[in-house]
Amino acid sequence: MSHNSAETAGELLPYLDKALERFNTSGIWWRGQACSEWSLQASICRKPGPSGMEQDFVNGFRRKALSRHHNCPPLNDSTGWLFLMQHYRLPTRLLDWSESLLIATYFAVNAEFTKPGAIWALSPLDLNEEQFAVRGIFEPDGDTVRPLIVHAFIKSAPKICKVAATSVKEIDPRMMVQLSAFTIHGDCEPLDTRPNNEKYLLKFEIPAGSKKRLLQLLYDLGVRESSIFPDLEHLAHDMTTGEYGPV
Repeated sequence: MSHNSAETAGELLPYLDKALERFNTSGIWWRGQACSEWSLQASICRKPGPSGMEQDFVNGFRRKALSRHHNCPPLNDSTGWLFLMQHYRLPTRLLDWSESLLIATYFAVNAEFTKPGAIWALSPLDLNEEQFAVRGIFEPDGDTVRPLIVHAFIKSAPKICKVAATSVKEIDPRMMVQLSAFTIHGDCEPLDTRPNNEKYLLKFEIPAGSKKRLLQLLYDLGVRESSIFPDLEHLAHDMTTGEYGPV
């Protein structure tokens, strides 16, 4: 795992070259985190609670979402439901990634302005090869990922303590515009502390003092809240943050 530093927009694109050189493959996934100290851990693991909390969350969401969202998956499509829950910020065993370095940078710089942020590069092919001895991106309803999904809904299902990189069902516009990708986590061990994580992970640090400048540059490039979250609430927020953007 390598630590590098980005201070200007011009220094971001060379990081793509570094990741491609490091992993010797295309198709890199990116994740931005506003605090460099945060681990790569699924959100359900960051919310302490009683045994069975995960299953209560996902099953309760599935029962009540039908009256609130016009495009819910079929009730038996557990994979689609888990993706939908993650994008509406329910704690799940999924971790968000993007195929876009610029979108990941937005999430690294849009908060925690007194702390350095981080951009993580992930080689999904190398992750799956390390975890499952299969070099490929798993289908979300395939035999490898299905047991990880099932355990989110049924506590008694067998537990698999691995992480898989999976393709996405684009069931919501947010997934399309964010160029979403996901890892699904069978346990709470952070991805960045697992053995041999240097085979598939690379970390870049964003200094705290560079965040607002990068956020402004991203805004000028069209990467802004209303484009990443394409709904009326975020459009209204963008319209009221000032003529020259959010900072």
